[in-house]
Amino acid sequence: MGYEGGLAVRQKVATGVLTASDDLAEVTIQPHNEMAYSEIFPHKLFFYCDIAPQPGCGGESGLTHVRDIRARLDPKVMEKFKKLGVKYHCYLPSKENSLYKSWQETFFTDDKSDVEKFMKKADYEYQWQEDGALSYAHVIPVFHKHPKTGEEVWFTHVTRHHGTNLSEHPKYANDPDRPFLRYPYHTMYGDGTEIEPEVIQHIRDAIWQSTVGFQMQKTDVLVFDNVYVQHSRLGFKGQRKLLAAMTSD
Repeated sequence: MGYEGGLAVRQKVATGVLTASDDLAEVTIQPHNEMAYSEIFPHKLFFYCDIAPQPGCGGESGLTHVRDIRARLDPKVMEKFKKLGVKYHCYLPSKENSLYKSWQETFFTDDKSDVEKFMKKADYEYQWQEDGALSYAHVIPVFHKHPKTGEEVWFTHVTRHHGTNLSEHPKYANDPDRPFLRYPYHTMYGDGTEIEPEVIQHIRDAIWQSTVGFQMQKTDVLVFDNVYVQHSRLGFKGQRKLLAAMTSD
């Protein structure tokens, strides 16, 4: 499965193989279902540990079952999201102006017409900015039925892609007043209103309280159901390298 439109910082290594993340080592990657911000997402993920971090240097991997998250969420919070959905807004600068992720890196092309074909096929609202940046938005549900079991599960990037996830990022340390809609990604309720800070914190608390951490060792292979299980990474020092692949079945 390809990664066009994917918003993680990663590089292609071979056909169907990517680096798991090239984000800064000190950054903790919050638990998330891969590409839950898109109508097209992988059902199965594969991670291979190429370089394991040294003992005591962090870099633990985390897994979180979405059933455990749902059990901890306030029913009123879930009901509001079920009613409104979540709006994903992206603002991707051109590569010469990018601090985090450019539209060229996101869509693996320098041709705007390729991007526009993607936008039209996905039925996204999009606009090219005067400085060459691309902005686009779409609304999707926060619940998704598992393709095999039919179970309705919490499947969303509502916290992982909220602007507060990047407002504390080291790359934006010198721009504390940047509006949320000028980060590469931001989430809102489906009607375009901002999600209350206490709701974002409540969801993050439920997720982290449901997460189990462990350290992958060199040559370990991790395979899991992306719809049922979220994954994450703690910040680390030194070296750590995982490779990733994904399938739609």
